[in-house]
Amino acid sequence: MGHAICPFHLTPPTCHWKIRIAQRPCCRLFAQSFSMLPSRLHTCESLILRSRDHREADRILTLLTPDLGRLDVLARGARKPASRKSGKVEPFMLVRIQLQQSKFLPFVGEVQLLNPFQGCRESLQAIVASSYACELVYNLTVEGEESDLAEEVFGSLITVLTEIDAEPDRPDLPLCWLELHMLSAAGFEPALEFCVGCGAEARPEPWGFSVAEGGILCPDCLGAMPGGRPLPLEVFKILRFLQRSTWEQVRARRVAQPALSEARSIMREYLNHTLERPLRTAQFERRSGRGLK
Repeated sequence: MGHAICPFHLTPPTCHWKIRIAQRPCCRLFAQSFSMLPSRLHTCESLILRSRDHREADRILTLLTPDLGRLDVLARGARKPASRKSGKVEPFMLVRIQLQQSKFLPFVGEVQLLNPFQGCRESLQAIVASSYACELVYNLTVEGEESDLAEEVFGSLITVLTEIDAEPDRPDLPLCWLELHMLSAAGFEPALEFCVGCGAEARPEPWGFSVAEGGILCPDCLGAMPGGRPLPLEVFKILRFLQRSTWEQVRARRVAQPALSEARSIMREYLNHTLERPLRTAQFERRSGRGLK
């Protein structure tokens, strides 16, 4: 690793390469990717989160895998019309992919398309919902960080894309469930069991929610702490149920759309605060005037 050269800077090896890696974001990415794969050749199922052009005919793909977590890889020649990878390396496609270690990003070898999630591409609402799910997972995971929860995160995203693929006009419930479970996996879950102001145990009555404090507020703390908002009882029940439940349990329950829309509004505000910026897909929804129902 000490004699590897960053392809962005073609930095010659010296005793100060560690300092340059610490100072340059692209070199940090290079150093991280250099030892990312467990072996020189590695085959795994992957969900493509993002795809961006690189040089004349290549693409850099961001993958989510059940064993390696999130990682960037290089698909050489993927933009050429005659490439065997063409049509198999688009966002929110499930593939079995062969990766080869290199001195830059891992190279993509053979690609087998497992599920194109075609229903996720057949309407603007489905595209926005699927893109939002992938962007959410991208922002709440760390590249190259293997985690005990990697398989769970991978399975959750596949579950949500499967639901959007089957019912593209009803994405709110799976997306709200994904938001809560991704926040939990990333260590940012909102406190819904007790008041974040005084520690009182939650009771089935109208309370409040504080984005800044990261959880619910009892009636006394809601009036005393600035920035809290009322939390209707039905919305409170939905949030707690989604946070505690598997998708199979959620799918079997009917949820009123007005309360679900309010729950999503609260979660969107909480995500913006946690990430310190809104997700790009959410901004597109507002600009286009065609937000998720």
